[in-house]
Amino acid sequence: MSKKAATITDKSLPPTPRPSQERAFEPSSAPEVYIHEGLIPKPVSTTLPEVRVTQGIERTFEAPEPRPTGGRVDLKAPSSDPPWTPFNTSVPLPKSNVKPTDWRGRSIYQVWISPVTAQMDEDTAEGQAYHGYWQQNIYALNPRFGSNGDLQALSSALHARDMYLMLDVVTNHYGSAGNSSNVTYQGLVPFNDAKYFHSFCPITRDDYLSNQTAVEQCWLGDNIVSLPDVDTNSLFVMDTYNNWIKSLVTVFGVDGLRIDTVKHVQKSFWPGFQSAAGVFTLGEVFDGDAAYTCPYQQQLQGLLNYPLYYPMIRAFQDSDGNMSSLSSAISTIQRVCRDPTMLGTFSENHDNARFLSHTNDLHLNMNVITFTILSGGIPIIYQGQEQGFSGGNDPANREALWTSSFPTKTALYNLIASVNQIRNHEVFSFPDYLTSPMSVIYTDAHDIALRKGHIVSLFTNIGANGTAYNVTLTRHGFDTNQTVVEILSCKNSTVDGQGGLRVAVKQGLPQVSNGHVPHCLC
Repeated sequence: MSKKAATITDKSLPPTPRPSQERAFEPSSAPEVYIHEGLIPKPVSTTLPEVRVTQGIERTFEAPEPRPTGGRVDLKAPSSDPPWTPFNTSVPLPKSNVKPTDWRGRSIYQVWISPVTAQMDEDTAEGQAYHGYWQQNIYALNPRFGSNGDLQALSSALHARDMYLMLDVVTNHYGSAGNSSNVTYQGLVPFNDAKYFHSFCPITRDDYLSNQTAVEQCWLGDNIVSLPDVDTNSLFVMDTYNNWIKSLVTVFGVDGLRIDTVKHVQKSFWPGFQSAAGVFTLGEVFDGDAAYTCPYQQQLQGLLNYPLYYPMIRAFQDSDGNMSSLSSAISTIQRVCRDPTMLGTFSENHDNARFLSHTNDLHLNMNVITFTILSGGIPIIYQGQEQGFSGGNDPANREALWTSSFPTKTALYNLIASVNQIRNHEVFSFPDYLTSPMSVIYTDAHDIALRKGHIVSLFTNIGANGTAYNVTLTRHGFDTNQTVVEILSCKNSTVDGQGGLRVAVKQGLPQVSNGHVPHCLC
């Protein structure tokens, strides 16, 4: 969906809420851009420049509150490209040969782009539909993103680089300018009759806490842009969506799907949809309560890890962050979720305020980014995160990436590259890394240490101006007298005779240690 989470403000976070209070509420859509390298507003050329993607792109949805108007983007004139024909699989594109479960190991090898379906054309007080969540025709591409050939060229170029293409898709709703009484159902393709939609009723805050039926059958949106809620219990609707997604995946060589507004559709819909797609699925269940979110993993392979996101941001945004609560959240997720290694770990997205809107401390940001990549699951880096973008709530957090000129020598860019490289080294050298559990091996008021595979990481929230200190770790898994490399500084340390590994923390930087790092990484 599209609104920003009201549970996190631009400059401060609220006290730790009860799990039921950590749910985000999701009304109307808002402009969103989260395509790395900028697929909007210009189409992809058939000869792509070097694809410099950091982990993929992700988004979420959020809460009823007034949102600023504007956020418009000047878009190029629509092309005359004809709609792609459903079920036309006569020219299938080459697909990557990696199994869907291997998405856990696809570090910085996938590009996640916004919904590509044709949108409503109106320019409203809430902006235009360039974000992709006000669709009106699932059988046509958004011409402002480019042509059918452009999308196929993007897919082919990624596959030629042994990379993946993930599309964001929406099944819960369509978009319509105006309030619910002004919906012109005849223009919604292929569900061109009111009988394919639920009758209007707004979702309330109380519904999110206690009325799941209303969450699934009532409408998101507002009086500026309404979001007619598709009746996904209809057999015709289910069959149509299943045939559509099978065709979309095949025609455009799609390798994975990010699925929008998952909790707004009944759970019984998702197994058939996932089976029809035949590719990896990552569902968006915007809820910080693991007990609510994790059961959706019975229907979909992967989920965005919102139960981790909230305590992670609180832990690292300043020196008063609660590392104990973060450790407890990790324990809960590991106990409740079916497979934590298939959860998408993120610290920024286009709906929540960017991390650097909470603090201007670059070293705290380096900790949260490193934690995102090494804490298990499927790491996700949001476009502009590598450039230190600092926008607050939407639309401020949806900065156009091309305004940065794509520098590749920044501290955050280099950090992401280095940490990703050590993760890749583990993935390819020790295949069990992907499925091995992540363990919390140490916590104190300001620090948390994790172990996954042969990587031991120490994270701190003392900040760049914090005093230097040492932490001695004992549950690291290294041998006595073994030499260990801290990969961000390339300095060696040795496990002492009692099994202690002394980790030196300076300037509040994260520390990543490994006993099997080849010299080329440093």
